[in-house]
Amino acid sequence: MKKRSLVLLLVALWIMGLLVFMPKMAHAASADDLTFQINHTYAHGGTGTLSATQSGNTVTVTGAVTHATQSLNLALDAGVKVIWQAVFSGSANGLINLSGSGKGTFEVVKGGVITSSAQVTVYNPPSSSCQIQLDGGEVTNTGEEGAAIRSNAAKAKVTVKNGRVTATGKNGTAISLAGSGSSLEVSGGRVGVSSDSVLGHAIFSGAATTTITVDGGIINAYRDAIYLGGDNATVKVNGGEIRTDGGAVGTGIYIAAGAGNAKVGVKGGKIYSLGSEQN
Repeated sequence: MKKRSLVLLLVALWIMGLLVFMPKMAHAASADDLTFQINHTYAHGGTGTLSATQSGNTVTVTGAVTHATQSLNLALDAGVKVIWQAVFSGSANGLINLSGSGKGTFEVVKGGVITSSAQVTVYNPPSSSCQIQLDGGEVTNTGEEGAAIRSNAAKAKVTVKNGRVTATGKNGTAISLAGSGSSLEVSGGRVGVSSDSVLGHAIFSGAATTTITVDGGIINAYRDAIYLGGDNATVKVNGGEIRTDGGAVGTGIYIAAGAGNAKVGVKGGKIYSLGSEQN
């Protein structure tokens, strides 16, 4: 009997130990929580102030902060929408980090500007189910091999209706999709890189079963504007312009050798290359 009790005690202690050392899961935040976080607890380490106002499940962020050294981690609960109208810049990697988000929406609108000199400006990690939208704002990355928007979440959705998504650093990427089943829709605005780096891309899709739809806007890069590297990836071009602006061997839409069963459909728009030694 004593032996059995000792065994049960050891099992109980083992389970308690697992609970103590088990990593804590991030919980998505309500609109109330996000408003309080931005107004009272977020320490950006830079200069200026961000201000959040709430209306139901929508949080609107205004203000201006420069030289931020700390990421703003926004874990949006399902149904919560953050409308970004603030000017926000800094050196933090993942200046906006959507880790732990449910099926919420992060939208950058006219007047909103987000710029980072680190590797990623707006980061949607695998732990997120958040949608990213751009409708008149600007998201920029100035770092070497950096990305303005990097979405690593499976089945994530990125939408560009208007505004600009730009990478200005050497070998930078404007939008990077690394989650399987992700989708990107561009209906206006501009997605591109402004450096003359041959490894920079306006849109880089390295995951399987991604879908890129271009209905309008301009997508441009120095070499390859859209890069497909995953199996069963699809590009649908119904309008807009996809172009390379210079450099050797530039391609509007490039399909990597390892991208099995990738498809490109063109019903409208323009796809072309400018400069010499291009195809």
